[in-house]
Amino acid sequence: MNQGSLQLRLLIIAVLITSLGLVTFGAYTFLRFKHHASQLIAQDLNNHFIDLLSSLEARPDGKITITKKMNDSRFELPTSGLYWQVNTTSQDPIRSRSLWDDTLTANASKNLLPTSTRELQGPDGEQLIALERTVNISSANGVEIPITVTIATRSGNITNALAGFLRDILFGLAGLSVLLMSGTYLQTKLGLSPLKTLRQAVEKFRSNEIKTLGEDFPREVAPLVKELNQVFETREKQLERARNRAGNLAHGLKTPLTVITAIASELEQEGHVSRSEEINSMTWQMRNLVERELARARASSEHGSAKTLLLPVVSRVVKAMEKTSQKHLTWHVDIAEDAVLLMEAGDVIELLGNLLDNARRYAKSQVSVSYHYGTLAIEDDGPGVDPEKLNAVVKRGVRLDEKGSSGLGLAIISDLAENYEFDFTIERSHLGGFAAKLKTVS
Repeated sequence: MNQGSLQLRLLIIAVLITSLGLVTFGAYTFLRFKHHASQLIAQDLNNHFIDLLSSLEARPDGKITITKKMNDSRFELPTSGLYWQVNTTSQDPIRSRSLWDDTLTANASKNLLPTSTRELQGPDGEQLIALERTVNISSANGVEIPITVTIATRSGNITNALAGFLRDILFGLAGLSVLLMSGTYLQTKLGLSPLKTLRQAVEKFRSNEIKTLGEDFPREVAPLVKELNQVFETREKQLERARNRAGNLAHGLKTPLTVITAIASELEQEGHVSRSEEINSMTWQMRNLVERELARARASSEHGSAKTLLLPVVSRVVKAMEKTSQKHLTWHVDIAEDAVLLMEAGDVIELLGNLLDNARRYAKSQVSVSYHYGTLAIEDDGPGVDPEKLNAVVKRGVRLDEKGSSGLGLAIISDLAENYEFDFTIERSHLGGFAAKLKTVS
């Protein structure tokens, strides 16, 4: 079951965690900044409250007067955004000149902390942040006069500060996220590079370019590489033992089969023709089975990962056929110099040897060998064979005639094609005879 890309999975996890971390950090930083900004505004208002309180004086008649100007000149400028107001029960509210004709709504509470603030509406409907306190002022005759002091400033000051900070932190977090994502990508790419190296080593091993995967791997991957090397070594030994056993079996049966053939010959000379033919038929089937299984044992198990340059092998086999042929044939070879067949060299020779030998024996005057678009075709201008009979030849390994061995050769080719996952077909040649085609299955 395909579980997708490991690198993509790690990147997605890293992106999710990084995004969650950045969002959490951004939200926490913004809230802390807002808290500290609010505290700073409240502290500033409290300083103005202390300044105003020191400027107030209670007369003997209970009236409150202001004895000096506030330190901040904005209190003198109409609608400057900074205001104060003093409320008493014995007179109209005393206001800063910045309020002009407006009055602030007092809502004092003795329980508020020195830095506690509330929102209210100021001149022209602007939103204000106000600090209010109810305190007692002693007059000259010792009478305590309660007053409510309100100090207010525009809430837009803190709103603008928060908006600017939010904009800056978003840009900062965006840049940091790009940096972190780039680092995460490099981390996963470099961290997983040993697996890519391992995959390339396995491909080279399958194509017989190397014998082991090597040992130059990180500590975390080294145990896997060691196990794979042991598996490959064990597999190679098992294949070698299987080939040796098949070869020993074939050679061990060769002598008994020869003796049985000789006995069949003697029986034929003694007049037991039917018995001799029956023994020869059984002997041929035994030879067929042994040779076919021996060819399977010799076949590579690489399943198309090995590569063989095709033209040199074809040229070599064709020259051998020309020397052994008893009739003059014209050989047409149409193969590009760089054409490659995904098959081990020994198996290519086995395949071409059987196909070209079959074509040589049945051809009248010419044999064609071509390789185009992944299809190797061997054709001749011989008498050809009925398609149904050809299918029987490939499936059961029977002979095309009583003396030939084409069936065995085609059966071996069929096994090789199946081993390398190729598509092997037999059809009528455009030359009029036999056409065997081996095509790579995409």
